[in-house]
Amino acid sequence: MFIPPTPILFVLVYGLGFTFLSVVFTAILLERSFRLKGFVFGVIYITLLFTVFISILEISSTYLYFSETLLAIAATSVTTLVLSIWLSIYYLQKKVTV
Repeated sequence: MFIPPTPILFVLVYGLGFTFLSVVFTAILLERSFRLKGFVFGVIYITLLFTVFISILEISSTYLYFSETLLAIAATSVTTLVLSIWLSIYYLQKKVTV
């Protein structure tokens, strides 16, 4: 039940979960760094990434084959993950003080 049947699906499902956690962590870090303005930035950040991801799914499910859809989801996920990690590292180094 917790382990998908194929290795590709396993990487995709757990990769999406890790990306989701990274995005939420970045939004929380934005809120902790800038208070009310950071909360607004965090909501905008999550909404923007969710909209991009859903639009990629809509476009790829209409015009692409299943394997191309998986590739588009993986590429979007990796791009989102890299952006979230970069933003998190930046704010941890520049905004969080001891």
